[in-house]
Amino acid sequence: MFKTALNQDEPEFFGDNQMNRFINEIMGSNAAFKFIICGNSILTEGEDDEPFQDYSKEYEEFMRRLHLSRINGIVFITGDTDKTELIKEDRKYATLSTS
Repeated sequence: MFKTALNQDEPEFFGDNQMNRFINEIMGSNAAFKFIICGNSILTEGEDDEPFQDYSKEYEEFMRRLHLSRINGIVFITGDTDKTELIKEDRKYATLSTS
């Protein structure tokens, strides 16, 4: 994982290349569920040293791109050494299809 120090002018958690790859891979997948696995907290502030939300500009861009792409079935498996959470976020544009 690419990550710069938070004290930089524009800190990056994933960086542009990895962010673009995430979005492209997720959008190109026909899988019902897409798993993003990370050792840092992604959706919550978490209790680890550097959760993704601390990189606010990149976090907001990542969430904006997921929203605009209308990608369904994303599962984040994240956490730190002290805490694990299961979070379900309902999105108004998300669809549930049955086969």
